[in-house]
Amino acid sequence: MSSQATLERWNGFATKVTQRLTEIMAEADAGFAGMLADPGLDVIAFGNAMTALDVRKKDLDQKLSNTFSEQVAIQLAMDTAAETQAQHTLTRALWWMEETWERYRTKKNLELVQVLWTRLEKVWSKPVPCVRCGAELARTVFHKAESVTCRHCGAVNSVTPDMAVYNYFASAPHMYAEAMALEHRFAVENYKRKLHDDRTVRVQQLDNWREETIEELLHWESLERAYWTTYYSAQARIVPMPEDEQRTWVESRMRPLYEYDFNRRTVWRQYKGMA
Repeated sequence: MSSQATLERWNGFATKVTQRLTEIMAEADAGFAGMLADPGLDVIAFGNAMTALDVRKKDLDQKLSNTFSEQVAIQLAMDTAAETQAQHTLTRALWWMEETWERYRTKKNLELVQVLWTRLEKVWSKPVPCVRCGAELARTVFHKAESVTCRHCGAVNSVTPDMAVYNYFASAPHMYAEAMALEHRFAVENYKRKLHDDRTVRVQQLDNWREETIEELLHWESLERAYWTTYYSAQARIVPMPEDEQRTWVESRMRPLYEYDFNRRTVWRQYKGMA
């Protein structure tokens, strides 16, 4: 079989696999809609369903990768240009599926958060009586257990949130923040892919291997910081978090990038004046 014929078959196969992901998500829509409409919404069942879909998506990733390595790459081994083209098709397909799936997953999780929130309205207004005198307690914290002293009789009450509240705050902060910061995450990953692709072109065409420039690393750093800043700012809309605490979390998330990547690069160490 000619290289062109192999490429055409490969492109068609990649298209079918990516289309299958779209079909799987469309098939899942009705199921998620039913769960979200159910007054007895089971958060665990919702999460299990999402995990099952994630497994199916990963299976499609594996199917593409295996077909390329076990068949396509072998058939095109003697045609470097065609093999490179086929590799690009694989990379584009995998990234398209990743973006498509992540947008779907975070959208459905955000819908879950919104439904859970509407069901908390009755819980917020539900009075909690003092265990001694029965007077309504003046609560200050609603998302976790607290000790409340009765203003009338002085009794100390241990108040535990309703299970619906626990369910909401166990998942909502991350799900909401993840959805709000998603495009920033894509910006990071797309820029890293661009750096990789640029390096590949330099090596293949110019035989020029070099580390990223300081300008490229600084831009990468800014994108990464924008992601985590947006993430924790979004979390703070659900669970109160002062700005200094948000900054502390951001720095903790940035630390691995410095420790395991940037600090090992000569150009970064020189820029930072590190020995």
